[in-house]
Amino acid sequence: MFTGDSFFFTRGESTAHRIRIRKRVEQGRLIKLARGVYYDAGKLQAAQPSQRFYLRSLAVGIAGSTLVGRSAASLWGLPMGSYNGPVEARGKSSSPPDIIRRYLSAADIVPLTIGDFRVALSSKAATVLDMCRWGELVEAVVIGEAALKRQMISLDEIDSLAENRRGCVGINKFRGVRAFMNGLSESPRESEVKVALFREGYPPPIQQANVLDAHGYFIARPDFLFPEQSVALEYDGMGKLLGEYGMTPDTAAKKERERERKLISEGVYPIRITKESFASGLWLTELHDVWGARAPMRGDRWRGGGRAW
Repeated sequence: MFTGDSFFFTRGESTAHRIRIRKRVEQGRLIKLARGVYYDAGKLQAAQPSQRFYLRSLAVGIAGSTLVGRSAASLWGLPMGSYNGPVEARGKSSSPPDIIRRYLSAADIVPLTIGDFRVALSSKAATVLDMCRWGELVEAVVIGEAALKRQMISLDEIDSLAENRRGCVGINKFRGVRAFMNGLSESPRESEVKVALFREGYPPPIQQANVLDAHGYFIARPDFLFPEQSVALEYDGMGKLLGEYGMTPDTAAKKERERERKLISEGVYPIRITKESFASGLWLTELHDVWGARAPMRGDRWRGGGRAW
């Protein structure tokens, strides 16, 4: 994502250099990202939205601002739902319209070296906590659970930080988001699924529970299980069908079908969630249609996992 040779700077440079940079901007060859920081226009326009937001945030950090919130999350490599918003940085003064200034205690600032540049930003734990205070529920849960899954933070660490910040604006909002952060979601989409279930009024399912057959042998570990309804939800990300898990796509598809067959044979109704069915809400319609139509699972047919919230 980061290409340092595509950055250009004017601060501390000669007048002739600044004139050359200005001409390149006028020609559309460079784009100004921050005060004194420019980037190759062609490469920026060809980048993905997540990369462009990363570069915009990095440029503001290179220019001397301390990054917080979504910009800090971007530099820490955490997933977000949208990358079209303004850069977020520490401070109280007025800023350009593409920068939001927020308060951050100096105790929560850490350095980060990226290529040849050293920038300041909120710590990993502070970034997650602030996203929970400032951000929308889904994005905050996605970021928090990704940080837990990658072992970037621990629940004890973020709980301790929240206790130290009691009384801060938005801390009660954090506590609401914290209920979803159990470290069991294995992808951003799984985090989104459980927030959707909560908003639809469903009780918390069990995440990552082991489903067993009549002999006590392992059958499957669905992303979400409703034992009282004998219903399992599984998000089908493209990765497992594109060879990301050490097997060919055909083998992965066969294993998925075999696991589904075994769940059905044990009386568990599997609902597969794809990118398309998630976007359309079709999976929620299917869940609604089978809700209350099946007998509960026996207690000895599943174990482990944890409540989604």
